[in-house]
Amino acid sequence: MRNKILIILLSLVLTGCGKDGDENKNVGPVEYNFILTENTSWLNTGIKLQRGKVVTISTNEERAIGSPVVDPDDPIPFFGHRGLIGKIGEKGLPFIIGMKYTFLTNTLMEGENLFIGWNDKDFEEREEGFPSEISVTVKIEDTDAPPLISPIDGIWVTTATPVFEWEDLDNAVQYVLEVSLFPDFRIIETSVSVTTSYVNLTVPSVQAPTPSPQPQVQLREGTHYWRVRAQVNVGRSLSPILQWTKWSPPYRLGVELGASPSAPTFLSPVTTTGISEGEKVFFEFKTNMDPSYTFWRWRAVTTACGETPQIDPDDPTSGNPTPWMVLQTVLSSNNPTEPPYYYGYFTSPELTRGEWLIRVELKDMNGSTSYSDMNLSIGCAEESQ
Repeated sequence: MRNKILIILLSLVLTGCGKDGDENKNVGPVEYNFILTENTSWLNTGIKLQRGKVVTISTNEERAIGSPVVDPDDPIPFFGHRGLIGKIGEKGLPFIIGMKYTFLTNTLMEGENLFIGWNDKDFEEREEGFPSEISVTVKIEDTDAPPLISPIDGIWVTTATPVFEWEDLDNAVQYVLEVSLFPDFRIIETSVSVTTSYVNLTVPSVQAPTPSPQPQVQLREGTHYWRVRAQVNVGRSLSPILQWTKWSPPYRLGVELGASPSAPTFLSPVTTTGISEGEKVFFEFKTNMDPSYTFWRWRAVTTACGETPQIDPDDPTSGNPTPWMVLQTVLSSNNPTEPPYYYGYFTSPELTRGEWLIRVELKDMNGSTSYSDMNLSIGCAEESQ
């Protein structure tokens, strides 16, 4: 166990944490490197955040996504145990970093220190196989994009008409809000132009700069991404020069209207025929992204040939269920218009002769569940001949 924290600064120019009067100088991107050690609950990076900066936290180590098994007592119960997380200020809400996370600082973050840490409820008891330390880079850049305020990144709401809010920019003529099902905004779900620093989807808004009715928008249940940019007058009032700012880094928003998670769809095996006794079968599945996050696990029950395997709903151990695990988020490479989906996989034990029932179960943060079954008959056809 290492008892001290090694902090390596790759630059002596400290944006946002220099001497008084230096905070607002445009010095270009600045990078810092840190080593987060195994016995550190939260590492105070010493970076004091300033409004209007793009902060990117990243690591090259895949271990940053944590264990596939979730722990409901961890700071972020729907993220992999011992994954890389962060928070803003001593009392800030933890957020997921994983291998990379980018955000734009707003006024509420100003003056607060950036912390990084492990998604671990008891960091002093490190289990075998988890990283003892991890190298993390923090990059800070200037931007002219409007800082987003609410809904905060990663939250899920129970209304189809949330209010979007961002910070007002000096000399802004109009703002454009875009909402998409894709983090890269390849397809725009909703686009609204306004002169205010908010959009209330429950009431008609006004297009800017030419007034015209904007119909009420209702977001469907699911995961959405939203961003904002502004058109700013950089000239004089009598000689306006209009320029667009950059887009703000997007926020993730879940709209949860109470529906259960979509039942998983098996991707493999493609066929259940031809599986031999003693074979281990690789299973893949996918499901729609759930706005309130989703866990998964699988069970397996076997009986003699000719019988019907069943999972006892009154027995929580029936089928030897695995622990609840996190799902991977995937963008389809075959269909660029397919929204992101959740993906999971596992390998069965050696299949003995008999009738098998394989069940994949899903559970969201509301406790709603769904499942899909696959039946396999191993060697039974030979007995009937």
